[in-house]
Amino acid sequence: MYVFASRNFNQAFTRFQYFKQYSTYRKEQANKIVLTQNNISSLIDTLEKNKKKREVIIGENQKIKKELEGEKQKKNRLFNNLEKTNKNYLTEIRQKEKESKLIDNEIQKLIRLAISESNNNDSSVNNFALTPEGRIISSNFLSNKGQLPWPLKEGVITRRFGTQPHPVVRTTTINSTGIMIATSPNSLVRSIFEGQVLSVYGFKGGNPGILIRHGKYISNYQNLSQVFVKKGDKIKAGEEIGIIFTNITSGKAILKFSIFNELKPENPQNWLSKF
Repeated sequence: MYVFASRNFNQAFTRFQYFKQYSTYRKEQANKIVLTQNNISSLIDTLEKNKKKREVIIGENQKIKKELEGEKQKKNRLFNNLEKTNKNYLTEIRQKEKESKLIDNEIQKLIRLAISESNNNDSSVNNFALTPEGRIISSNFLSNKGQLPWPLKEGVITRRFGTQPHPVVRTTTINSTGIMIATSPNSLVRSIFEGQVLSVYGFKGGNPGILIRHGKYISNYQNLSQVFVKKGDKIKAGEEIGIIFTNITSGKAILKFSIFNELKPENPQNWLSKF
């Protein structure tokens, strides 16, 4: 209508051109608006997706953090339990070492008493007054050093002579006046050499034991359940003198075996033959 209302052809043509250009402009603007809307929609979708991804990552991080915290607490509980167990074990070790030392002291007293009796009850002397027979036995015992039979038919040394780290708690040091031999339950214990029973003893905190004198040397067999001999008995080499004690709970049977040169503890492994 606006074109047809022109006063002449030129005005109509000009108006037509303007209308055509304006229509083109409006279409371009409409296309730009649609494109902008599409870009905005796409951007919004991207932002939403990124937001969801971040939420998933945050959720996973929180889950991982929670799991790590749980692991940390679990490790702390385990560490505290181990520390408590270690303290209890150390207390038990110290108690056993204390009991073992008390028994060692009592054995020393028995040997001192025997030395005193051999010297007409002179307690100031630290050496046996040997008879001719005693000197012969001492000499024979010494000449068999490194060849003496074991006090058990079979066994494995679980503790060696002298100062050493504890086999389980390596930071703790223990001292042994003899060796410990693990063997089969209810095994028979045998004398390593001929001699005479000096004492059959039993102290608080330990099972019975036997001291056998070989001249100036003494062999000690500790942790027995049964004893076949008594003080004063003459003993032959290899004679069965008792039965090893077997722990009902653990099933372990361990003999503490030691050798003394009068009052001085000797390393039994230097005296016994090799298995």
